[in-house]
Amino acid sequence: MTINPATPLRILSVGATLIESTEGTVALPAVVVDATGRADVADLARVHDTEGVGNVRTLAVRNGNTIDLSVTLTSPVTCSFTMQFAADDPTGFLGSVCSAESLVIATSQPDAGEVCLSVDIDGEALAQVLATTKGS
Repeated sequence: MTINPATPLRILSVGATLIESTEGTVALPAVVVDATGRADVADLARVHDTEGVGNVRTLAVRNGNTIDLSVTLTSPVTCSFTMQFAADDPTGFLGSVCSAESLVIATSQPDAGEVCLSVDIDGEALAQVLATTKGS
């Protein structure tokens, strides 16, 4: 089977998950994706937990009625995937990602005790993409 990292992963749910930090418990925006057929993505949380985050780059691009958020890792493993969100974002989810400048990505419900991949997001850059109009 050929893997096309440009094909967006199916989003199962969006919300928030509670994370313990030095500042206490904080709620971070979280997305649960379907990693069926993408063992490389399904294993990222374990790699993140054992090897550390490594080198991660994110990029948000408006694509018509959607915002495509791509995540690319180059170390400790190489992996790339895209998540697609509605550009009108009725839940305000992407706004919360801008504010938190972070996104927790899980391949199962975060409250199930699974480890998750947490990536830094350039909140200003994402806000600029959200502010662009459909035709821009």
